[in-house]
Amino acid sequence: MKLLAPLPSAQQRRAFTLVELLVVIAIIGVLVGLLLPAVGSARAAARKAQCLNNLNQLGTAVFNYNTSKQKLPGYVQPFKRSDGTFLGVSDGFVVGSYFYSVNNPEQSWISWAAMLLPYFESGAIYDNMQDGTIVGNNTASSPPIAGIRGVDGFLCPDDTDVSGLTDAAGLSYVANTGAWDWDNSSNYLDPRVNNLGDTKANGLFQNLSLGNVTTRLDKIPDGATTTIMFSENIHKDSQDSSTGGGTYTWMGVFGEDAFASAATGEQQFGFVWVANLTPITGSGIYGQLPLSNQDRDTIGFPENATTYARPASNHPAGVLNAVMADGSGRSIDPSIDYTVYQQLLTAEGRKCVDPTGHDPPPPPIVTFRQLAPLAEGDY
Repeated sequence: MKLLAPLPSAQQRRAFTLVELLVVIAIIGVLVGLLLPAVGSARAAARKAQCLNNLNQLGTAVFNYNTSKQKLPGYVQPFKRSDGTFLGVSDGFVVGSYFYSVNNPEQSWISWAAMLLPYFESGAIYDNMQDGTIVGNNTASSPPIAGIRGVDGFLCPDDTDVSGLTDAAGLSYVANTGAWDWDNSSNYLDPRVNNLGDTKANGLFQNLSLGNVTTRLDKIPDGATTTIMFSENIHKDSQDSSTGGGTYTWMGVFGEDAFASAATGEQQFGFVWVANLTPITGSGIYGQLPLSNQDRDTIGFPENATTYARPASNHPAGVLNAVMADGSGRSIDPSIDYTVYQQLLTAEGRKCVDPTGHDPPPPPIVTFRQLAPLAEGDY
């Protein structure tokens, strides 16, 4: 009879050698190294898509507002409450600010974002702002009405300086406010008084607290497809009051000293163009950093200058999300020529004006007016 060979014992089974184990670990490490960039890229793409979705929702809200009111909101405007008082915003930061009632409309500087709340699935917040039975003012004897909290749709997920703060009432998005509304001495260029200032040919959203220039979406001679309505700007989040930054929320700006300062919302809620073919790079009134430029630490956030009143993002390669006046979302190359940027803001470029001097049109407005119409490949 043939005997069967005994089965190998557990002790006789061959184990991994140290070299083989190290090779396996090395292979796993290489695979993880290959996968991580792909995972990071997918997450970045998802954040960019969420940001663009937020902008698209704002675009839809504007269309509904325009249909209801037959005009666009201002970048700031007085907000009348149900009891006849007006809404005021505290001189605070994106965390810890509150709103209250004031009797003077000149102290009510409420943003376009607040005006869109009923069309942005946030009608309850708007109702609370409007409810005059909730009484309060900015005094110790009558405390403020309520704190201003964050609205998720107002923040880009890549705007980490604000989105990482609890209850941050920040705003990642900005509206096309045309040309800068102030002169070199921070005096408001009021079209009602001095026949200067911004015009509806220069942009879409205007100052309705100090003016009455309004725009309708069906009145854009240059075409809605080549006019930016909203973009993003991540540089409004400074919490350091020594730099002049931080005194804003999505609801509005502090309006008590509105006529004495240019810190009235255009820098916080808008992006602008300036009447220079090559804007001065710096912190002066007409200085403007390039689109998406991240170098803010040396300058801070000056509220009374154009420095950061332009689109900027944290998306890969600095790409900018934008919504055009026809409601279409798209990405903008931040390296576009400045004259193209100006054309994308002006609603009627051939009639655009330098707010500091309308007639006769000084250079370089003459150059801007003579530019050829935009082509798709220009931006």
